[in-house]
Amino acid sequence: MLFRSPVAAVAVTPAVASGDLKEAKKQAELLTWAADALAAKGSPQAAPMQAKAQQATAAYEALKQAQPAR
Repeated sequence: MLFRSPVAAVAVTPAVASGDLKEAKKQAELLTWAADALAAKGSPQAAPMQAKAQQATAAYEALKQAQPAR
C-alpha cells in the first residue's frame, strides 16, 4: 500500500537576500577596478579581466532586477 502525506503547494519565488546583492555589487566593482588597473598597465590580462567584470556586472544587474518592488 502506498501512503502519501498531504503537502501544501507553496509558490516559491527566488528572493534575493540583501547580503547577496551587496556581495554581487562588491564583486562587480572589484573586478571592474582590476580590469581598469590592468588596462592602465598595458597588461595582456586586461581583456580577460574585463570579460569577468562584465559578467559580474551582468549578474549583479540580474539580481537587482529579481528584487521585489519597494
